[in-house]
Amino acid sequence: MKYLLSGLFSLALFVGPLSGWAQKMPPPVGQQDPFRPRLFQDLPDNLPLRTGVLQPLLRLQAGQTVQIPLSDRFTFEGIVSSSVSKYHGVLRTVVIRCTNRPGAGFTLSERTAPDGSVVFAGRIVSFQAGDCYELKQEQGTYVLVKRNFYDMVND
Repeated sequence: MKYLLSGLFSLALFVGPLSGWAQKMPPPVGQQDPFRPRLFQDLPDNLPLRTGVLQPLLRLQAGQTVQIPLSDRFTFEGIVSSSVSKYHGVLRTVVIRCTNRPGAGFTLSERTAPDGSVVFAGRIVSFQAGDCYELKQEQGTYVLVKRNFYDMVND
């Protein structure tokens, strides 16, 4: 009985650290995660958006199906999961679940400043993919910029 107990204890001490090695650590900032597939691998790093394509998205209602050519190389298809307007229309947000890129969601917000100017913010993210897009304003136009998942989301 004495040998059985010490043998089991020794086995537990040996197996315990082995299970710790199976844990995946997120990659350092700025590096890609080799374990996550690339959802937007076929698209360029910068996608200039067509003029006027963002405003109609904010008028959509939950449950509507959309098919919008965001750029010449990317048509976004999906179903609106929520549409919210807050602070008397100062902030409007729409969330669309993508159907042609499974698992991705497009969140788009519009904020109206006190001077009447409008600013858009948004991102297309999938929690299963290693890449995503962030909406940026560059030289007066909006561009979707490809980013690494861990640069945008804290896991």
